[in-house]
Amino acid sequence: MYRALTWWMIRQEVDVASPVAVAAYARRPAIEVGTDPQAPVIMVDGTDVTAVIRTREVSNAVSAVARVPEVRVHDDTNGCGGISFSIGRTTLAPLTDTGLLRRVEQLMGLDLSRVDGG
Repeated sequence: MYRALTWWMIRQEVDVASPVAVAAYARRPAIEVGTDPQAPVIMVDGTDVTAVIRTREVSNAVSAVARVPEVRVHDDTNGCGGISFSIGRTTLAPLTDTGLLRRVEQLMGLDLSRVDGG
């Protein structure tokens, strides 16, 4: 999702080196992630960006965007009974698998056992 947001910011001529600018624009694009593993797709404001988010231009800028706290991954219960992770206006899949939750906890240094899923 960071790559999709970075692509959008580059296209909108947002100064990705400016954390203030990145934070100001972070929630503007609508990012959708397909759930079909056989045909993965990432859309930004209705545009398929699955391939273009892998360009060198995006790769060179994605770290600057991803390190801005306003774009960082946060948990969002959304009433789905599990944890779903969001970036800006992007909601990924609900996380209900216990093993997956443990791995997310390890990677992010979280204790999700204390999160209220309702």
